[in-house]
Amino acid sequence: MPKQREGTRKATVLALLEREGGATLEEIMAETLRQKYSVRGFISTLASNQGYVIVSTRREGDQARVCAISK
Repeated sequence: MPKQREGTRKATVLALLEREGGATLEEIMAETLRQKYSVRGFISTLASNQGYVIVSTRREGDQARVCAISK
């Protein structure tokens, strides 16, 4: 995938999703200052329009949904 410009919201979200263990919706919302529906919509466009494969799982401890980009 092409490298994103530093400091953009898209680059921030991609960095969170690419890290080990992925990121929860709440973590992405806190980092980007966006509402839940905006973050969900953005993640869905990553998979459909930009070719990323999004993996979604639940954490054992608190049952939070974690999204990650599979490599």
